[in-house]
Amino acid sequence: MSPLGRYLLETGITLLGVLLLAGLVLLAARRLGAPQVGGPLALLGRLPLEPRRSVCLVKVLDTVYVLGVSEAGVSKLGELEPTAAAALTSAPPRRFSDLLGRLAKGRAHPPEGGAPEANG
Repeated sequence: MSPLGRYLLETGITLLGVLLLAGLVLLAARRLGAPQVGGPLALLGRLPLEPRRSVCLVKVLDTVYVLGVSEAGVSKLGELEPTAAAALTSAPPRRFSDLLGRLAKGRAHPPEGGAPEANG
């Protein structure tokens, strides 16, 4: 075998060994109960306004903040009242398949008490 072929074979075997070892470490960490990402912080929603600007709803403990995110940084736009925040977090998520089902049945608007749909 040529030196180049031997080098490529050794490199490939070493890479395979490193990947296998990394997979075993991840599997062991899951089984041993490694801490999960999460905690008291949750992103409830994001509305992109432009490619680099968006509005986000972030829940920290029991408070929901309205944040503006841009290339200049993050700025607090406001807070939601506790009743509005509770209604927002307890509402079931709307799925695209539900909208298609309503359109197929001929009623594009949500049932009474639902959020109004944007027109146009």
